[in-house]
Amino acid sequence: MTFTYELPLPVSKPNNYRFNKKGSFYKTSTVKDNEKEIIKVIEMNKPDALLLGPLNLTVHLYYDDNRRRDIDNPLKCLFDCCNGIIWKDDSQIIILTVYKHLKSDCRKCILTVENA
Repeated sequence: MTFTYELPLPVSKPNNYRFNKKGSFYKTSTVKDNEKEIIKVIEMNKPDALLLGPLNLTVHLYYDDNRRRDIDNPLKCLFDCCNGIIWKDDSQIIILTVYKHLKSDCRKCILTVENA
């Protein structure tokens, strides 16, 4: 079974994650708001039951400019949003293919998930 989602582009700036005075890690409001938007879209087309077993993922990241970015930074946010909604845990991913598209018409992420 295959599921495809058109999502807001996940937050990718490492400085959107912070440590408080006690040394605890927390997410900024920018990250939390972005995650809420992504989860809202995912929940409209989520599987009837969590996908179990190994998974293959294809991720297309579309940016509206041509700035240099690390391709892996948005993935943490994306996977956190999918845990417990599409799959049980992102450790199920055995094949991950990521494409970065620059100078696109809009900023978005296309995620395709399929059983391996």
